[in-house]
Amino acid sequence: MKRKRAAPSKVQPWPGSIFALKTRWEDWVIDRHLWVFLERRVPGKFGRLEAMHAIVPKGRKKSELATLFGSARYRRGMLDRARELFRKAGVPDDQAADFMQTITKEFPYPTPNQVFEEEMSNPLLAMALGDRCKELSYHRTGVPELTEDDRALIGQCLAAIETRVSKDPAEGRRFLKFVLGSGLLERARLTLRYPEFRSGDER
Repeated sequence: MKRKRAAPSKVQPWPGSIFALKTRWEDWVIDRHLWVFLERRVPGKFGRLEAMHAIVPKGRKKSELATLFGSARYRRGMLDRARELFRKAGVPDDQAADFMQTITKEFPYPTPNQVFEEEMSNPLLAMALGDRCKELSYHRTGVPELTEDDRALIGQCLAAIETRVSKDPAEGRRFLKFVLGSGLLERARLTLRYPEFRSGDER
């Protein structure tokens, strides 16, 4: 029987806490692991919370896990969760900002451009747009946002794929082959397994 992850406990603030940040790197066979702990102390009481456990792929070997753990979405999700834990634990804003600065020196936030380009490189979206991806406003302005015209373009391209697949069985088989071969299903499975990829979820 497959074991389920235990539900994470809610973080309760300890009024009057003194906080400290501890970080630790560990080298594993195919990746490196960064642990970040928030320590807090009040008279007669000491506690340690795991603020972040991030995985950094190393080496040149590519795999679905390496692609996911090296992604901008993963890095942003991990750092946002650490920031949220500091808030829930009652870390003062100035001290939380110092803690985040310490963490991001070792595990940097992705830039908005990196996040946007990664989102636009989604295999299904890239296939739908094809050469028309050059029509996105980002390639003219450098602003990493979708305009209303961009959304309309993407909608048209996705609708065109849906029409081809529904009307042509051969096109449907080619589309299925693409989905199975592009790793989309594997990425979806890993996203469910690792909540760090589900932005906005509470731990």
